[in-house]
Amino acid sequence: MLCSWAPGGALGPLVVTGNPALARLLERPLRDLRGLPLQALVHERFDGGSQTDNRAAIDRLWQAAREHRPEWTDLHWNASDGQRHTLRVELTPVDAAADGSCWQALRFSGDADTALARALARQEGRAYQLRDEQALHIARRLHDDLGQLLNAARLSVGQIHRRLGRAQPIDDELDRLDQMLATCTASTRALVQDLRAPALELGLVPALEALAQQWRRRSALPLELSLPEELAMPEPLVRVLYRIAEESLENIERHARARSASLALARVDNAAELRVADDGVGLDPGADACRSGFARMRALAEGHGGRLEVAPGDQGGTRVLARLPIKAEE
Repeated sequence: MLCSWAPGGALGPLVVTGNPALARLLERPLRDLRGLPLQALVHERFDGGSQTDNRAAIDRLWQAAREHRPEWTDLHWNASDGQRHTLRVELTPVDAAADGSCWQALRFSGDADTALARALARQEGRAYQLRDEQALHIARRLHDDLGQLLNAARLSVGQIHRRLGRAQPIDDELDRLDQMLATCTASTRALVQDLRAPALELGLVPALEALAQQWRRRSALPLELSLPEELAMPEPLVRVLYRIAEESLENIERHARARSASLALARVDNAAELRVADDGVGLDPGADACRSGFARMRALAEGHGGRLEVAPGDQGGTRVLARLPIKAEE
C-alpha cells in the first residue's frame, strides 16, 4: 500500500493505491479505499470489539508515521471461522518534499509471512551468537599466542640492551623498538578487551556495571543505572541482553548528541526487560548506521522469542526497550 500525507493533515496518511489482497483484508473494494484516511480504516478493522489489544500497537504505528520514521507492529484479529490471525504491518518512509508532504509505504504480511520472518530473525540471532563465540576464540588466541610472543620479544630487547651496554646509535634503536613493542602489546590487550566481555561470565548485572563504567569513561557523559542485585537467567539471554545494551549505548555515543543517558534492567513477570534511553536529538530514520544497529538488536531479541521496540523517549531523545522471556529450558 502507498499512502500520502499532506503537511498538517489532521486525518493522517491517505490511501493512494494498494492491491487486491489489501482490499480483501480491509473488506472493501480497492476503488473505495483510495483517498480514505488509513488510520480510520485500520482502527475500524483491527480495534473494535474483542480486538482492543491492538490499540497500543496501532497508536505506535501512527506515532512513527507522524515522525516519518520506519516502524513495524503485529496486529491480531478473530476471523469469521473462529481462527485468530496475526498480521505484520511494516511502515517505511519513501519520500518527503520541502513543503512537509511525504509518501509512506505499508506492507501487510499474514501468518505464514510472519512465521517466516520470525524464523529468519532466529537464524540471524544465531548468526550473531556464533559471531560472539568466534570473537571470544580470536580473543583467546590473541591473548595466549600474540600476547606471549610480544612479551618474549620485549624480554629479548632487554637482554640485548644488557649485553651491548650503552652504545649509540644501537641503543637508541633498541629503545625505539621496545617502545613499538610496548605500544603493540597495549593495542593487543585493548583488542582482546573489545572482543571479550570480561565480566560476562560473572553474570549480566556485573557485566552491565562494567559496560557502564567503560561507556562513561569513553563518552564523558552521565549514565544513570537501575539494576537489580542479581537476575538469574540462561547464558544465551545474558549474552543477548548485553549485546543489545552495548549496541544501544554505542548508538547514543555516535548519533544521539545526548547530554545524558539511562540504562535499566528488571524482571517483569517471566521476562527480562532492558531499557536504554537518552535525551538527545531523537531517531534519525535516514541514518544507515542507526537502521542497521536497530535491525541487529531486533534480530537478537526475536531470535530468542522476545521483542524490541524503538520509540521516542518521554522527555525527547530515543528509548530502546527489549523484553525477552526467561525460560528454564534454555
